[in-house]
Amino acid sequence: NPTRITTRVSADTQPAWSPDGMEFAFVSDHSGTLQVYTMNVDGTGVARLTLGSMNSQPAWSPSGLRIAFVSDRTGNLDVFTMKPNGTAVHRRTFSGSIDSQPAWSPNGLRIAFASGRAGSIDVFTMNVDGTSVIRVTVGRLADSQPAWSPTGLKIAFVSNRAGNLNVYTMNRNGTGPVRLTSVLAPDELPAWAP
Repeated sequence: NPTRITTRVSADTQPAWSPDGMEFAFVSDHSGTLQVYTMNVDGTGVARLTLGSMNSQPAWSPSGLRIAFVSDRTGNLDVFTMKPNGTAVHRRTFSGSIDSQPAWSPNGLRIAFASGRAGSIDVFTMNVDGTSVIRVTVGRLADSQPAWSPTGLKIAFVSNRAGNLNVYTMNRNGTGPVRLTSVLAPDELPAWAP
């Protein structure tokens, strides 16, 4: 029983459930540029949270009190956080490189993200305020799309280290990588069961 909940003539993408299951954050180009919005699960109460240049990749904190997102308002892609009403916007990455794909740890204390700051695309983690940045994957190829396990002990990610995009898991400090997929087609966007 699929139910359509957005009806505007625009691309509405990247839905992200709020922790209480009552809202979505999502991205739309309805205004002419990609912006982050929220709405109730039935499609009512649409509210635009961001302004200006491109904003995308919303991710709710486990508490529901913050949304991490990516914006190019600084001239390149950086990770920001804001309240669910679009206020209290804070820049969290400052590398001068592309920083994207934020993912909250289950305890809400750290954010994993992908960055090109080391010359290749790797997975990093940082405190929510942007301090204590740790590189957790090291390689000359691309590691990205981090997703924390429900326990916070592991991170799933996508890598082309075997020649094409496959899903892996690793310990949260980057040790013990395990390849989970091995087909020749790209495998992406890992998500953990609760």
